[in-house]
Parts: sequence; structure tokens; C-alpha cells
Amino acid sequence: MLNLPDSQKLLSQGLAAIAAFGFGFGSGLATALASKIDTPLLDDQPSIALCHSNITLQSYKRLAINAPLKEVEFILGVGIEEQRSAEQTIFHWKNADDSYIRGVFVNDILKSRSQQGLEKHQSSGLSC
Repeated sequence: MLNLPDSQKLLSQGLAAIAAFGFGFGSGLATALASKIDTPLLDDQPSIALCHSNITLQSYKRLAINAPLKEVEFILGVGIEEQRSAEQTIFHWKNADDSYIRGVFVNDILKSRSQQGLEKHQSSGLSC
């Protein structure tokens, strides 16, 4: 049987683990993990979100030139490939109102970015 100090220690450790778990999911860990989970595709189409809630002016400003594609996808989600050539690949991320972010990548490194219509998307808490 546990004495009182041991039970308090166990309770404290359990609460700390629960708090860490909650903080991790609240800080975007759930989104990062969910993006790595393979789900069945419908109609053999690529798995692309129809509406990205994180396509905002703030997320656009977070995109650093020379950032790897994986870092951009962590911020914005998986983009839609518009064009690919031997030199570059162009992706875009679009909101339901047709506002968008476009990125030009060379060897999966962001070389330029542009946006249209994001002025009305000031916060990252939008819903589709």
C-alpha cells in the first residue's frame, strides 16, 4: 500500500503528464501528427484540404525565403502543385473566398512568395 507522500508524488507525476499532453496538442502537435497519418483517398484524388484555416496574412508573413518546403507545409498545410519544371515548382494554398498564398520553390526551397486577398484574414482562427 502507498503511503501519503508516494501517492501525492504519483498524482503529481500523473497531472504533469496530462498537462504536457494537453499543451502539446494545444500547441499544434495534433495538427503536425494528423498531417502525417495516411487516410484512404476518395476517387483516387490527392489528399488536399478543401479549405485551409491557416491561410492568413500572419501565416504568410511567417514564410521565410529559403525555408524548406516541409517547413512551409508545417505552417500552411499541404499545398496544391500548380506547375513543375526542371528549375522550379510552384504551389498555392487557397481559402474558400479565393484568397491565396503562392510559393515558388527551387529544389524544395522557398525562393519567392506572393499573396492575394489575405488582408481580411488577419487571425489564424478562421473557420471554413
